[in-house]
Amino acid sequence: MALDQDETLKGRLNDLECHFTWDLRKNYTVLSDLQNRIDYEMKKLLLKQKGISNFLTFLAFTKYQEGLLEEALENLQKAEEDIRKHSEEDCEKLLLLTYGDLAWLYYHMSEKTKSMSYLEKLEDIKKQFSGESSSVLQAKVDGEKAWTLLKYSPKYSERAKECFQKALEQDPDESDWRAGYAIVLFRTELQCKSIEDSVATKELRRALEVNPGNPLIMALLAIKLVSYGKPTEGKELVEKISTDDPEVKSYLADFYQQYGSVEKAVDLLKEAIKERPNNAALHNKISMCYKKQRQSLLKTRDASDSSAQRLLAWQIDHLEKAISLRPSKVKIMMDLAKAYGEAKAFRKAEELFEKIFKVAEDLKDNLQAVYLCYGDFQLYQKKCESSAIKQYMKGSKIQNDTPEKWKCTEKLETIANRRKRRNHKDGEAFGILGYVHHTRGDARQAKAYYEQALKFDRGNTEYLAALWDLRLSLTSGVQDKGEKHEATEEKKTALSSDRDNKK
Repeated sequence: MALDQDETLKGRLNDLECHFTWDLRKNYTVLSDLQNRIDYEMKKLLLKQKGISNFLTFLAFTKYQEGLLEEALENLQKAEEDIRKHSEEDCEKLLLLTYGDLAWLYYHMSEKTKSMSYLEKLEDIKKQFSGESSSVLQAKVDGEKAWTLLKYSPKYSERAKECFQKALEQDPDESDWRAGYAIVLFRTELQCKSIEDSVATKELRRALEVNPGNPLIMALLAIKLVSYGKPTEGKELVEKISTDDPEVKSYLADFYQQYGSVEKAVDLLKEAIKERPNNAALHNKISMCYKKQRQSLLKTRDASDSSAQRLLAWQIDHLEKAISLRPSKVKIMMDLAKAYGEAKAFRKAEELFEKIFKVAEDLKDNLQAVYLCYGDFQLYQKKCESSAIKQYMKGSKIQNDTPEKWKCTEKLETIANRRKRRNHKDGEAFGILGYVHHTRGDARQAKAYYEQALKFDRGNTEYLAALWDLRLSLTSGVQDKGEKHEATEEKKTALSSDRDNKK
């Protein structure tokens, strides 16, 4: 195929709506975990003798991402067969995504003629649904795209929400889309001041109206109710649920945790794990339950108590399993490192923290949280205050404005105040307090603390530089240019003098 023809083909392929054009990035998910979830969903539908074409096309794309093109092709061919078997009326509409994926896959397999043939088939389908029907066709694509984004990665939640909204504009009472929209709102909505302000709660109620008896929607709504101080209503809803679905049991466990029955949550998660032993989220959830039980136990018993040790061992066991299934999940890795620290397995913890920092840096995500976690490990488990200070400093100096940044700053302030009470001549403690207040934007208080720090740690270049910068900023707009120049030169002289003294 000539170069210009290939470019034309690639352009037409890029105009398609299918998995290959939805920007599904492989580094945003763990393909093995995703494939396990897809396989489980397909098994459920097969037991009910329902179609599985959507899951087959999704699975095919994940196989393509792994480089398994023949397996991807086999799944797409099965998807077409499944559509023709289960969807006689909507057959052509449902083939849109499958044909789009086939066109792309054949292109990547260098079978350009076959790729072109599927583009032509797509054109024929679209001609059948021109005019008003085209919007109905687009709504089906938006709905499937929304579900794909929702299942692929939490990073795509906002995009999934937008796609569900577009689909629902065409058919507001389509039960599948209404359920999906409620689910994505549940996952993304921050805690509101009251239940009346919660859009997710309203949408869950509406989804339940068009999906009466849907156990997943009922479980999510129950969680919302208990979180907004309506545990009785939530419990009444939960008691109506009858299900063997591990995902629903997982959410029921969340409800019971908030309801105050951690033992019931553990029982539900054990049942769910029997069904889905390779689900990382379930192992992570049960580990958090064991952690909660242990924390409750430690209020009345010593950490060396056999029951407490057993709970810690179970927590570690499930976290290790979760990481084996999702090796790049920073949050789970940090939880395991902390658990190793509590078990006094410091070498394991240090080795794991090395991996955590590498993953967080590669993903450019959660780095401040890692510094905070490692600082806590140094401070509380290894009892090394100086190392903890270094980690909190690194976390607080990253420019991202996150809760972890300010927690690092608070930890520094707590350490500095404690040291200052022990020794009122501790220059480093005053220097840390100067840094903390400078970070918070309180220049005058920061200046005062740096001046105190220099009384007890004369010539410290770090404090001198910070102090003179603060003096310049405080006098900015008041001094004329000559005065500013004089202050700057004074700073240079002070720093230069300090360097000479150290030679």
